[in-house]
Amino acid sequence: MVADLLHYNALSSGSVEVKNSPLQVKVLIEEIVYQWGLIHEGEPVSVKVAPGAEELIAGGDALRIQQIIVNLLNNALQAAVPERPLRIRIDLTAQEHDVDIRVQDNGSGIPAEEQPQVFEQFYRGEAKKRKVRGLGLGLTFSRLLARAQGGDLILDGSSDAGSTFVLKLRREPG
Repeated sequence: MVADLLHYNALSSGSVEVKNSPLQVKVLIEEIVYQWGLIHEGEPVSVKVAPGAEELIAGGDALRIQQIIVNLLNNALQAAVPERPLRIRIDLTAQEHDVDIRVQDNGSGIPAEEQPQVFEQFYRGEAKKRKVRGLGLGLTFSRLLARAQGGDLILDGSSDAGSTFVLKLRREPG
């Protein structure tokens, strides 16, 4: 928790370096998912990166993108519903100026009344307060990292059938 607070403070004060390099998005996301899967072997979770999008190039910082995606994967794991196996799907799509990385899970979702606050610093939903330790900085920090790269992180939707977050990165010619 202390490390989370220090990372957040460093980024919000502008003292965290964020690189900008052209990245092959699919290769990067598949590697992040592979590494995350190694840590979570034995967990009842399936993560699938949708086929296609091999040629998508985005500008950004691979390490910072990894931090964002890992946070979203960890949040999905925390939202798992015991009665159903957790399934996470990652879709990569090109927009005119952006590359969208859509992370969708079939977890418990975020109650409608809590959705407007999920990116606020130190905000933790009622169910999460009782179930998971933390400071409520993960999504705040992830959004700051996305914006530091010229992108954004948004909650695209959530219900009791799961949540969808979209990481938007600047599209590079490729």
